[in-house]
Amino acid sequence: MTALYLCWRLAIIAIPALSMLIIPGLVYGKLLAGVGEKIQEAYAIAGGIVEQALSSVRTVYSYVGEKRTVKSYSTALEPTLKLGIKQGLIKGMAIGSVGIAYAVWALQGWYGSTLVTEKGVKGGNVLTAGVCIVYGGLPMLQAAIIFEMIERVPIIDSADQQGKTISNVKGELEFIDTDFAYPSRPESLVLRKFNLKVIACQTVGLVGGSGSGKSTVINLLQRFYDPLGGEILLDGISMKALQLKWLRSQMGLVSQEPILFATSIKENILFGKEEASEEEIVQAAKAANAHNFITQLPNGYNTLVGQLGIQMSGGQKQRISIARALLRDPRILLLDEATSSLDSQSEKAVQDALNQASLGRTTVIVAHRLSALRNAELIAVVQSGQVIESGSHDQLIQNRHGPYSAMVQLQKTLMNDESTSKPEEMESNKSSSPTKDAQREEAMNELIPQSIQS
Repeated sequence: MTALYLCWRLAIIAIPALSMLIIPGLVYGKLLAGVGEKIQEAYAIAGGIVEQALSSVRTVYSYVGEKRTVKSYSTALEPTLKLGIKQGLIKGMAIGSVGIAYAVWALQGWYGSTLVTEKGVKGGNVLTAGVCIVYGGLPMLQAAIIFEMIERVPIIDSADQQGKTISNVKGELEFIDTDFAYPSRPESLVLRKFNLKVIACQTVGLVGGSGSGKSTVINLLQRFYDPLGGEILLDGISMKALQLKWLRSQMGLVSQEPILFATSIKENILFGKEEASEEEIVQAAKAANAHNFITQLPNGYNTLVGQLGIQMSGGQKQRISIARALLRDPRILLLDEATSSLDSQSEKAVQDALNQASLGRTTVIVAHRLSALRNAELIAVVQSGQVIESGSHDQLIQNRHGPYSAMVQLQKTLMNDESTSKPEEMESNKSSSPTKDAQREEAMNELIPQSIQS
């Protein structure tokens, strides 16, 4: 009797018994997966508290918030104790159910003994076949779960190398009846039949109140999300048909809060293009109006920026971020509130760098400060996820009852109020404070709907 035939005979006997082991495994496996997921969520919350505390340690110390932070961390860990006890109980029951395996051993031992005594099969072959069946069958469920995890593909797969590429990117963008809602709020549409066309090498500004959908446009352009309806085109081709990594390599992003890694200025700029030469780094820094202040630092481009760039000023971080974006020479430049958190002097330096960087590129600017849009060829006013008004500055300002004109008048009023305030107040308010920015946004949100109704 061959070994293969012997394994087949023993498997026929063992499979019905092993099913009694698989069923408890499925039940306990599902329970363990649910508890394990909750434990991971609890640890994620606790880890987030630690990460925020360490990255903003100066703020924690300045507000004497050490005890409060430790208490928050301890509170976040409390659910893990109860869940851990529950997980241990389920594991114990699951391990206890493995006792069925001994019944399978007994069954195979009995049947194997009959094969030895009546069929003349060697005992060693029976033992080997039995071990292979039992120990090969137990991990089958675990292997199925592992393969399911390996084969799982996200809706937008960043590792996907499939899709088209465009040999000569012009940079023409178009939103066609685009609808979108964030996965966490599927019932609340952020964009509703959003339509916008950006000509190649054109500078377009998006303005509007908070929550109108301006930053969502930036997220959709980089395909962090896909629209629920409608299409987004690059040079007439749907972005969904383009290779994702290639698409993102054609874009450079400068956000309101630039994120710098805890390494040198050079390494942070190199993040835009790893294989860039020293000369390319310097050129990108010059284009971002950052080369002068970098060379004045003791270690130049090798100066460490600290955790989240804490050793750099706001304007310096922003210009390093611009240099990082320009290093890859993107065809599309995305500026999301790039100057809103800067003082007047830093804003001018950064704005000059952005104006220089936008030359020869398609540029999309999201801004509350209308001064950031002085060079925009097209300005689109976004309200409730739709473009309600668009045109150049001169065209929009002629409509005195329009939302854009209302914004301009509002900001002029705020600037006049600031310029007529007392000298000591002017000294303390050189930079645009978060309070004034909030007032500006709130007033914009109030004025836009009124202007539409009028």
